[in-house]
Amino acid sequence: MPRSRRWKPSRLAEVLSAVGIPCQHEGYTKKITKHWKIVSDASIRPSMHGDLCFELVSPILHAEAGMDEVRKVMELAGSWLGVEANKSTGFHVHVDGSNLSVEHIRKIASCFIKYESALDAIVGHHTREGTNNLYAKSNRGAFGTLSCRQSMERIFACRKLRNVIETVNPGMERRYKLNLTPLLRQSPTLEFRHHRGTISPDRACAWVGNDRQMLRIDARATPFFLGFFRGQYPRYQRQCVRPCRSTRV
Repeated sequence: MPRSRRWKPSRLAEVLSAVGIPCQHEGYTKKITKHWKIVSDASIRPSMHGDLCFELVSPILHAEAGMDEVRKVMELAGSWLGVEANKSTGFHVHVDGSNLSVEHIRKIASCFIKYESALDAIVGHHTREGTNNLYAKSNRGAFGTLSCRQSMERIFACRKLRNVIETVNPGMERRYKLNLTPLLRQSPTLEFRHHRGTISPDRACAWVGNDRQMLRIDARATPFFLGFFRGQYPRYQRQCVRPCRSTRV
């Protein structure tokens, strides 16, 4: 949110396009594009009078080249143009889900339920934590008074993809920290809505790496590994939670 009445979102699009990162200011749209786009978002609140509020959306990015592009965009937006992210903003990451089986998705959802509080601690308590954020609601909280084990058992009782999604995102509501509803789209993805908004390239890339790591670990998970009838599973802590915490996102 730049603090200048004369600053326009189209200026950011011009700067990015000038350095070889195609970007357009498109108003409000949900269409998938091959370029970066700047769109309106009514959920973002200005920090002070005169702030311009907008959402910056990337095209589909691939591997390390994509991370390099994210880093470059954030450096330009933050350092050159003074764009900021306040507590009303979020950093949402979509990860390709086209090759995921229902079993794999059940494991991902179960791991997320089990370690949601640990992920809260990683991203910071003042924005994403708890059940009161209307745009990043708690998946664990969606199970009410059920224990963690009972919640995971309910997920693993689902045999169809839609059943898993309806269990983790009740009412097919997308505004949960882990949003599985995009898996039903033509280009299926999982959306991680957990992280607060950021203009820090290091924080953004660390969080994307964490989300990708979750998918790799969960693919190897077994019901025993997920801890249905056992206590904590330190292997997941060693491989995911601790390394991510060390990045200081």
